[in-house]
Amino acid sequence: MKRKTEQLLAKAQEAIEAAELLLKGGKNDFAAGRAYAMFYTAEALLFEEGLEYRKHSGVHAAFGKHFVKTALLDAKFHRYFSGVRISCKQASSCGRGSCHSQETSTQNPGTPRLTTRPWRNSSRR
Repeated sequence: MKRKTEQLLAKAQEAIEAAELLLKGGKNDFAAGRAYAMFYTAEALLFEEGLEYRKHSGVHAAFGKHFVKTALLDAKFHRYFSGVRISCKQASSCGRGSCHSQETSTQNPGTPRLTTRPWRNSSRR
């Protein structure tokens, strides 16, 4: 595994841990914004394939193209990634205290909780 890949995966783990702490502390508005774990994981997978992108939209599109459309990963992971992107956008548009916890903690149908870590149990080949 490449060094940068290891760093991205470590960053993903940190994002999960931060989200868990924020959720335990009742800071739901801010925990949703820590959903970068899936982004960092997708970025790490792409980097292992020699691909780098500057924008989140590029990482999201490339993840679908290189891993889902080629059947290296189940399409559900792309749906999870899409759900997390939406949750982050919703959370960042909420002002401090202006969102109810149920609004920011609600996931799109089929989106796992942040602590699920679905990529750990999947094999690419």
